[in-house]
Amino acid sequence: MNRSLSVLLPVRNAQSTLSEAVLDLLDVLPELTPRFEILIIDDASPDATIEVADELAACYPQVAAFCHTVPQGRLAAIATGLEHSSGEILLLQDADCTVASDEICRMWQAIDAHEVVLGRPMQPIHWRWNCARSVGPENRGGFLMFHRRATDPIRSHLARSVDVRQYLALERLSWHELLLRDRVLHPSPQRPHVQSSQPRGLAGLWSTTVRSDLSEHAVSKPRRPNYLERLRQFAAGE
Repeated sequence: MNRSLSVLLPVRNAQSTLSEAVLDLLDVLPELTPRFEILIIDDASPDATIEVADELAACYPQVAAFCHTVPQGRLAAIATGLEHSSGEILLLQDADCTVASDEICRMWQAIDAHEVVLGRPMQPIHWRWNCARSVGPENRGGFLMFHRRATDPIRSHLARSVDVRQYLALERLSWHELLLRDRVLHPSPQRPHVQSSQPRGLAGLWSTTVRSDLSEHAVSKPRRPNYLERLRQFAAGE
């Protein structure tokens, strides 16, 4: 299915890391769907974050930049992204995410069968249904992918994927969870240097029994050739 995807990047004081994060996404997303967009939402950073975001938006037609005039917090930045995005599927990256970007492919494969897919760094855990205690690695940042139609119930918990997990568990709702390769522990091969279907209702998809479908410690497939040069040519009108 040729679904559309919106990636929301709420950022603050990210001038030194934003370009690399966006280029990593541009290297992966065309493998998933030609209908994707990346929305950068700068929460009134005092540094040059918005200048970097504007430059990326000027270079790549799939990137758009927005800026708050005063700091409003991560949830407000996500709300701005939700308002201006159009994808059927939404992807959020935790501020402290250490998961490799090419692992998004595994989440994309799972989103057809689930309303919410959580991807976190690959670590052994001991899951507690009542969420009374959390094991250290359980709180590490990862990715959150979800259908737009599932946004309202989890909107106030979108600041971190672990908050979404805890909410779904407490409400006895269902989700799908993947253990993903940690780019810190298992780095990807270095990327070449770049020059410049009808939706069903929630009641039919979310059960009253909590599920956590944890995959085995799988190794990702090697990346296919990146699409950055093609995107650059498209942006330049070549």
